[in-house]
Amino acid sequence: MKCDFRHLCAACLLTLLAAAQGCREQAALAPAPNDDAPAPARESLLPPEAGPQAQDYPHLHNLMQLTPRIFCGGQPEGEAAMQELKSLGVATIVSVDGARPALEEAQAAGLEYVHIPIGYDGVSEAAGLAIARLVRDRDGPFYIHCHHGTHRGPAAAAVACIAAGATDGQGAVEILRRAGTSR
Repeated sequence: MKCDFRHLCAACLLTLLAAAQGCREQAALAPAPNDDAPAPARESLLPPEAGPQAQDYPHLHNLMQLTPRIFCGGQPEGEAAMQELKSLGVATIVSVDGARPALEEAQAAGLEYVHIPIGYDGVSEAAGLAIARLVRDRDGPFYIHCHHGTHRGPAAAAVACIAAGATDGQGAVEILRRAGTSR
């Protein structure tokens, strides 16, 4: 049976949505460490024109800012890209690419690197949960990337946005459309 790219994207998105929803449900069931503490604020998706513009960050290909804490795009390469991420306030780079991340360059710029590889054949439940937990448990801001920033990175960023309460399934589809995933 032949599977075209749209079917693959739909299957990946369904897996991601299920994983992110499961993480949100687990978080809701977990006892609060301090009942007097306020609930974490839900994030909001930013309109495309509100985020940084690509021409201002030439070393970050396909850069998109989705929420105040979640960016996505292509693989940052070189010191200049790391400095651009630093100037955006990014604290943690999340690679969903299979290639080995540039740990030394990131550390030299004072950035943390997390590697959660995702294949073109779909996103495992474990990877979706790892992304959702990362966004839930750490402050960020996060830069989530794959190689080109048009498929796996935006899909993972959509999961992160769902986990952060910034969007739902329809919003996740719009993130993928904005990134050019459906082309």
